[in-house]
Amino acid sequence: MKFYSTDQIRQKWINFFKQKLHQYVEAKSLIPVNDPSLLWINSGVATLKDYFSGLTIPPNRKIVNCQPSIRTNDIENVGFTSRHHTIFEMLGFFSIGDYFKEKAIELGYELLVKEFEIPLEKLYITVFKDDEIACKKWIELGIIKSHIVKCDKDRNFWDVGQGPCGPCTEVFFDRGIKYDPSNIGEKLFFEDLENDRYIEIGNIVFSQYNNDGANNYTELAQKNIDTGWGLERWACVFQDVPTNFDSDCYQKVIQTIMQTCNKKYEISAYFDPSSEKNEVNRLFRIIADHLKTCVFAISDGAVFSNKDRGSILRRLLRRAMVCANKLGCDKTFITLTANSIINVYSSFFPKLSYSQQQINEILEKERKLFETTIEKGIKLFQKETFGKKTMDAEVIFKLMDTYGFPYEIIKELCEQNSISFNQEAYFSLVEKHRKISKANVENKGMSVQSPDLINFVADSEFVYDNFFLPKSKIIALFDEKFSLCDKACNKCWIVFDKTNFYATSGGQIHDEGIIQIGNIKYEVLDVIKTGNNQHLHLVDLDGNNVKVNDTASLSIDSVFRNNASSNHTAEHILEHVLNKNIDSSIKQEGAFKTDTYFTFDFKLNRKLSEKELELVEKKVNEIIEQSHDVCTTIKSHDEAIN
Repeated sequence: MKFYSTDQIRQKWINFFKQKLHQYVEAKSLIPVNDPSLLWINSGVATLKDYFSGLTIPPNRKIVNCQPSIRTNDIENVGFTSRHHTIFEMLGFFSIGDYFKEKAIELGYELLVKEFEIPLEKLYITVFKDDEIACKKWIELGIIKSHIVKCDKDRNFWDVGQGPCGPCTEVFFDRGIKYDPSNIGEKLFFEDLENDRYIEIGNIVFSQYNNDGANNYTELAQKNIDTGWGLERWACVFQDVPTNFDSDCYQKVIQTIMQTCNKKYEISAYFDPSSEKNEVNRLFRIIADHLKTCVFAISDGAVFSNKDRGSILRRLLRRAMVCANKLGCDKTFITLTANSIINVYSSFFPKLSYSQQQINEILEKERKLFETTIEKGIKLFQKETFGKKTMDAEVIFKLMDTYGFPYEIIKELCEQNSISFNQEAYFSLVEKHRKISKANVENKGMSVQSPDLINFVADSEFVYDNFFLPKSKIIALFDEKFSLCDKACNKCWIVFDKTNFYATSGGQIHDEGIIQIGNIKYEVLDVIKTGNNQHLHLVDLDGNNVKVNDTASLSIDSVFRNNASSNHTAEHILEHVLNKNIDSSIKQEGAFKTDTYFTFDFKLNRKLSEKELELVEKKVNEIIEQSHDVCTTIKSHDEAIN
């Protein structure tokens, strides 16, 4: 097979699907927006949830992306296995209510066999046991029938609780006998045994059911295709190297780490986790992986802290520092490694180079803090173990959780001082706290699709400049779960043929105001946009007889609108002033505008001084005092971007 660099694979993937009329969507921030269920973006589809749920119109029904993703539930496995990472790039192609199962398999086959020229005998496929359509399609295309295995729900049904779900099909690549030293053969694949020969390189999920959250399944109104193909695994396959860390991008980073220490990373003929050579390699892999996660996360605005995602970053960096100490790395290793990561990946992720100075300053500050922590931790360790030959699991957990003391150092200190501890009790305690933390996070998959809302395509006009519309017709009523209703319930979403109520969007809160139907006036509680771009108005009708085709007058609070709009304009002025006077790299990371205030989120590696705050305030007010005309125009997303 032809050799491809990581950059070539990524670009070839994107180009292939663009030729198949998929719209390329740039990678999103690793920090989720308006999704309390996730600490990190952990997959390519995580940024597309609202499209799949039908709540938002996608820019195109066919999408291709390459999304950096972070998963930290297996931190301890990184370095010990050939494929575990805390950060990875997920290649994906998606259909949102467009093509479905057979077309998705056709695209996957064409990509693998024709575009990347993978020999058919190298491909092995899993399908869900009841999915005859997928199985038949793979065979029709040319996949060897004996290379297909039907699996149960645990292996081949994608389901995360409430929301869209469905069967899936996985693609495996046979790397050959040299990665199967015991010559076990196909049994490794068919019995799903841990191995380095048959590697899963892709997964296609046929999202065709709604899970109501209680495992009751109904057909989706809008069927979707969701895929995930790990870029690092593809690089490993096409470069024919033992582990993901032996591929080109990681090796460039590892070579930099080697420059700071007196140890060498050596690529073996195949991955042998038990070899002495692998113990040194493991340390290099941990450093490369963990620092890559820190660099990417910091570039997206994450910071080190004692809780949530900040505590995870702190743990990763400190674990990397412990490994560097074992390798004998000097103090320059963090900066040099971070710069190497930025150089390797910034051609595709330019935000890394824009944030380089900020990344290095934050990492260096955290390095110095850890040196202080080490001193405090050792003193606490000595206090807790004075005169003892055993150490309680609770103390170890306290050292880690409260003081940020890495487990590896605690274990090493115990060994040096002949102090024993119950590892099983410690890991049981960690798991207990992990479950508590998980229970405190809202368990939310994708929102359950509403067939009525997805299929509702009636025209509804938004009129921005009219504060009063004397006559608008009700064209639909939805209950609070977004099901169409013949007559109004108490709280009800109303759709009009024409509205002047701004729906919450662009960070600006919805308009307030009054809807009058007959002689009765109703306060508007909320306004949102549907996936088909109508505005839904939430009103408590208090049991009154309101029905489709009734007419209403719509009156928005003009003072509220004007003040919210002014705050929206002020937000843009503030961004301009910050760019000109503080740092040209500052950009909006989030914002919220209401009638009384606005917020503007941006990342900077320091607090603004009092003098800088006064300067920003002065410059913003100077622009306001110039009384520029403000013109509002309504455009589609693509028009606005252009």
